[in-house]
Amino acid sequence: MVLDYGGINVTVRIKEQQLFTADDYKKLMQASNDESRTLLSDHGYDVSDEKSLETIFKDRLKKDFREFYKDAPDTRLLDIFALRSDYHNLKVLFKEKISGDKLDDLYLPYGHYDIDILRQLVETDDEITGFPEPMTQAITKIKQAVSDLDDVNAISIILDLGYLNHMKLLAEEIDDPELSEALMTQLDGINFMMALRMHHADRSKGFMSATLFDGGNVPTDELIDIVESDDHERYRQLVDRVFNDRAISDVVTSDDFNMTKLEHAITEHTADRMRDAKLEAFGPKPLLSYLWFLQNEMNNIRLIFIGKANSLDHDMIEERMQPINEG
Repeated sequence: MVLDYGGINVTVRIKEQQLFTADDYKKLMQASNDESRTLLSDHGYDVSDEKSLETIFKDRLKKDFREFYKDAPDTRLLDIFALRSDYHNLKVLFKEKISGDKLDDLYLPYGHYDIDILRQLVETDDEITGFPEPMTQAITKIKQAVSDLDDVNAISIILDLGYLNHMKLLAEEIDDPELSEALMTQLDGINFMMALRMHHADRSKGFMSATLFDGGNVPTDELIDIVESDDHERYRQLVDRVFNDRAISDVVTSDDFNMTKLEHAITEHTADRMRDAKLEAFGPKPLLSYLWFLQNEMNNIRLIFIGKANSLDHDMIEERMQPINEG
């Protein structure tokens, strides 16, 4: 299986050369509108027809995902990134059903499933078969348990949990123990951040139990107990268990601990592993690394465009940028 990725990794190496470097971002910050579009074009973005920035991003992701889905030996690896789009699109489709409005501008065109297929799942009254169990269960639960479809928050929570359960299914199915472990670490990290946010918002234990993902390595009841203790030493023990990363441990035990610093430390933890992944000569990890840094790149470009439009200081923009492909 490892050698099966030889061809696609050649494509990945070529595409990696188009990713923005630190110098490219500095140029973008200083560039005029025309120069900015030229810079984007030089890095593989289709800027023709005066397309909006979001359309440029969607077209790039759609093109890359279609190419990789066609060539990847195991498309479940691409689902690690594409499923977020599928579950986002399901939320949009349910909102369409509630409002009666067309919200096609909100669709993301680079999921595993075509939007028309997802629409059929939302609209049908028949039993859903032939789709992964977490997605089927989430859609069925919405139709059965949410008697008032105007409850958009309940729909969103059910689909968020469906997405996390779907990610766990991928972790169990993918024939790569190291990658499976990394996915479970990601899920535990997401759960920890969600629990902290809900605790800071004074959500009840019952609400947290119903909202948190119950399939991680840290049982939900234990996670809630740790978070509600406000004991940063227990926080440290938890993140040591999940991440085994001194930088994250230092954040949760610091006197000026906050969510922003924790999120930044976890992102840097992931970035370090993605930089290691891109160096592997064989196997699927270079592909995953490329897609992770590509999505970071789009977030950074968006941040720069917004920052320039609002005359933000360049240093302030740089502080908020996500990790880049360079070490």
